[in-house]
Amino acid sequence: MTAVMDTEVVSAADRTEYAEAAVARSGMYKRLGEALAYPVPATAEAIRSGEFHRELATYAAYLPPQPNEDAALRERCIEGLCALAEDHGSVTTDGLGEDYGDIFGHALSRDCPPYETEYAGAHIFMQSQELADVGGFYAAYGLAIDVESHERLDHISPELEFMHVLCEREAYALNHDRDEQAESCAQTQGQFIEDHLGRWGPYFGQLLAKRGAGTVYGHIAPILEWFLSWETEYLDAAPDLVMEIQAGDEADQDEAQSDMGMSNVDWVGDMAQ
Repeated sequence: MTAVMDTEVVSAADRTEYAEAAVARSGMYKRLGEALAYPVPATAEAIRSGEFHRELATYAAYLPPQPNEDAALRERCIEGLCALAEDHGSVTTDGLGEDYGDIFGHALSRDCPPYETEYAGAHIFMQSQELADVGGFYAAYGLAIDVESHERLDHISPELEFMHVLCEREAYALNHDRDEQAESCAQTQGQFIEDHLGRWGPYFGQLLAKRGAGTVYGHIAPILEWFLSWETEYLDAAPDLVMEIQAGDEADQDEAQSDMGMSNVDWVGDMAQ
């Protein structure tokens, strides 16, 4: 099963299968995007109540192993889900906020930066190009980040939330016989994974597992790494993986940090279909 189906020959059962997968994938992206934004009470409550890990486990169950999937990654994902289930009881918003600050830093973390262009660009000009391209993807679907949220376009959270929107719209299109719209959404998903999120997200997950060891974020990291790896194969994407953080001077770090918001991302545009 791959993401882009032949709508001329697909059966009703296959259409349902694709729609269910799109819903599950949308849910994975949504929850991971919420978890990796600056923590708010609703996120802490979802983790504390067990709702967060139960939803992720349910969504993951809809995503069957891919032919070339790394079984070890899926196993680490399961371990991360189990750790969340065992360690979630005392989570608070303040506690998550402290961990978030420790991991990502009150000066931009060089150990685990949550921004794509800290991995992908070799210099400021290339960073600007990458940011413009990310913004172009958002704009093509009528979305933009509210400037008052003080968050950069290339933060891990809005990139995940954008994929959530694409998957949600794909599911809606499939359930309403809008084949052209469904195909367009699936193709954009593959392109965004190949050009952006799939290039740096897996390595970010590896770094987060180390930097956030023993925290909720450390438990989320292997789930993120597995899911993005799964998505890459499912979408038949071929991202040029980035496995290092670019060097930067203090001025670059200070400038980047000035854009780092301490709130969830606020979108301008219709997030629904």
